[in-house]
Amino acid sequence: MRAEELKERKERADAVVLAHYYVDGAVQEMADYVGDSFYLAKVAAKEKRSTIVFCGVRFMGESAKILNPGSRVLLPDAQADCPMAHMAQVAQIQKLRAEVPDLAVAAVILAALLFGNRKLLRTVDYALLGTFAAFFIFIGNLKRIPALNDLLLSLVGGHELLAGILASQVISNVPAAILLSGFTQNFAALLTAVNLGGLGTLVASLASLITFKFYAAQYPDHKGRFLRSFTLWNAAFLLLLTAAALLLG
Repeated sequence: MRAEELKERKERADAVVLAHYYVDGAVQEMADYVGDSFYLAKVAAKEKRSTIVFCGVRFMGESAKILNPGSRVLLPDAQADCPMAHMAQVAQIQKLRAEVPDLAVAAVILAALLFGNRKLLRTVDYALLGTFAAFFIFIGNLKRIPALNDLLLSLVGGHELLAGILASQVISNVPAAILLSGFTQNFAALLTAVNLGGLGTLVASLASLITFKFYAAQYPDHKGRFLRSFTLWNAAFLLLLTAAALLLG
């Protein structure tokens, strides 16, 4: 099929073609967007056309439909599947967690490190690891407070963009996504919110914390300058992109 004919057919069908970078090269050439599953999920969430043709495996098409429920999602090969998506079954995980205590699992992992590669344990940044763990423990405890649950339910619904951005500034964007996902069905707006929410404060993105740790170790006398510059540019882009998101709906 010629490129002109394909373009005309896509326009008539009001369709967009997304292709994962591991599909055949000829398919990638005729696609509108090519990338990994995360990138294509973000594209699908924002797509305005009525039909999304997803050239990838089944879970990618399912993700696109969840993120963009108003569009029809077509898989050229309905049998295309990812073996890794079936390696861990929910029932198996629940059964194992019930049979094996969490502390026992942690002990086995620690023992494997002690006997297998003891030097690796000395390279771990335990302060940073503790920060990550603290965020997730914090949001887990928040969900157990009934009054806070009711408050989040009333605040998040219909305000996913601002709620996700503001929460990310305090507890980081990944924990914010996990926390707020239990209070909305508008996952497309929440995904946009926590992506934008990675801008702003230093803790808004755990990746920013890692970057700061490396920078501070390399240039200990310039930490204040880094924080001022980082905060200024992040705040500017956060305001700009939030305004754009609100205008574009």
